[in-house]
Amino acid sequence: MANKGHSRGVTPHLADQADTEQASHVPYLPPEVHRIIARYVHSSELPNYRLASKCLAEIGAEELFNTVTFHCSSASIARINNIKGCERLNKYVRSMVWDTNFWRIPDVQDLHEWRRYFKRRGFAARCSADVAENELADRLASLEADRKEWGRYLDHTIDEKKAKKNSVLQNTFAGFENLSKLHILNGALAGDHRGVKKVGEDACFPGHGSGYWRGESLYNDGDHIHYLVRAGGHALAAIRSFRGISWRLTKLRMDAVCPEVFAAPIGVEALQNLSSLHIKLTLRVKSNVRLELYTDQRMRRAQEAFRRLHFMDFLARFPELESLKLDFSGRFLDNAPTTVHDIFPKHYTWPKLRKLSLLHVNAAPEPLLGLLERHGATLEKLNLHDIMLEFDRFGPYGPVKGHPWEWPHIFKKMKDVLRLGRATFSGCFSTTDTKADENLALAAATYLVKGGESPFKELQE
Repeated sequence: MANKGHSRGVTPHLADQADTEQASHVPYLPPEVHRIIARYVHSSELPNYRLASKCLAEIGAEELFNTVTFHCSSASIARINNIKGCERLNKYVRSMVWDTNFWRIPDVQDLHEWRRYFKRRGFAARCSADVAENELADRLASLEADRKEWGRYLDHTIDEKKAKKNSVLQNTFAGFENLSKLHILNGALAGDHRGVKKVGEDACFPGHGSGYWRGESLYNDGDHIHYLVRAGGHALAAIRSFRGISWRLTKLRMDAVCPEVFAAPIGVEALQNLSSLHIKLTLRVKSNVRLELYTDQRMRRAQEAFRRLHFMDFLARFPELESLKLDFSGRFLDNAPTTVHDIFPKHYTWPKLRKLSLLHVNAAPEPLLGLLERHGATLEKLNLHDIMLEFDRFGPYGPVKGHPWEWPHIFKKMKDVLRLGRATFSGCFSTTDTKADENLALAAATYLVKGGESPFKELQE
């Protein structure tokens, strides 16, 4: 039977010529444009995208392997080693997301402790009036008696223990040609356009189902727990041991780090070239089944950890910093986990610091102004959120009015020592827990950047 082309009177040669002519009308796009388009292709579609041509295969690989994710397990390490061992893919890896949720529950070492742990959690859930927590209590009761689940938990923890050895982690992180950014996450994570993103503080999130999960004891508040077991502790200790590794990070992001991690010295000599450091510290604890903001005891322990000044020493180990963001979440009214005085060395200066963000911290005026003045020559962007002034402002009959170091005077001094391109002020911004007026905060930021008349009418020249 004649083919379709012949039935129309078109020879195979002419048909091929027509296809060539049609292809010639497809507009040519340079690789740079394809790279822009590839940024909007979802990661799940990138494998198919790479099949279109050799050019798109390279561009798709660059997008797909730019960020790789890792957690302490043999399967995750094998995946990382496979990527690292492939010369074509290794060169594309520039960022790594380390998921530091762990299977191990510090209170659980044997079957008896397993049963006691889930019995205690189940009892707490049943005491709640919340329907969801009562349903959770039933799942916890089934876990308490489930020997198979106990066996799976043991398998997870044994595998995790092997993967957490410093020698294993050194070999895992070493060998990437262009790795420059490490993002350490914990809590509830979900797939993102590239890599993973955080969707909640607790490792458990709605719809998870089983009653326990990797990261179950992330916010365990037991006094007997070693500080390295607390959120962020193991990752920092591992980085400390990475001396002599060929790669050098320039960007480090750490989310939900327990302040008590800094109760002991943290050496990070391997990170001398760090230019960007963002750390969010948290006081969250798990009380029975609820995730609470913090307890008074945890606040006191955090404040004591900062007063030991190991966190200050930690920051001073990064002389190349250009961007520094410190988020000390966990304020309750005037109470904050630390002050500017306990964070920054009194006379230390980062010669390249251009961006500074401080969130949820108390500050005596003199240390705050001293910090800004020391960096006035380089600082371009300043973000202050929920900053409370600390000084002796209370007399026998309550707050003392007209203190010489109110915010209007501080802004005037800041204007004298800074030359900013951008400033942002938000949250609580006074000597009380009253939220700052947004219009006034915007006016103050504009005043610092562009100058002009002070927005504070009460400011006396």
